Amino acid sequence: MKLDKLYIGRNIGHTPGYYLESLWVIRNVKEYTIGENVTQLDWLASEDVETITLLCATPPTCKAFTEAQYANINLYIPVGTTEVYSKVEPWCYFWNIQEGASTGINQAEVAEDEVEAVYSINGQRCSMSDKGVLILKMKSGKTMKVVK
Repeated sequence: MKLDKLYIGRNIGHTPGYYLESLWVIRNVKEYTIGENVTQLDWLASEDVETITLLCATPPTCKAFTEAQYANINLYIPVGTTEVYSKVEPWCYFWNIQEGASTGINQAEVAEDEVEAVYSINGQRCSMSDKGVLILKMKSGKTMKVVK
């Protein structure tokens, strides 16, 4: 089943002998939003997760994630809950924790961006007229690689 985004508004458990097969086979979800009433997440199985937005002030219980997931998943938590989430496993292991909901905007585009600095592949400052691989630092903060 292909599903990119999934909103979970309440606890989803299972009764021994029964199981929600449709939820267990969803493995390619990139973005989870977890509702404010959710207290337990025992089934997060997607390996493709990029973003988890938690709307619950109290961190839900959850199984551990992989080291790569802790490093790569963007975790959004309610405003004012950083101290609480930073003390609870597995949420305390995430590298990219931000308060507030994701806006979906990763970087603002600048219509007429200008080159602020030029560097060689070795990190030494140089000019645009130099040949080879050049790294351009733009005024917007964006970086670009140019091969001349």
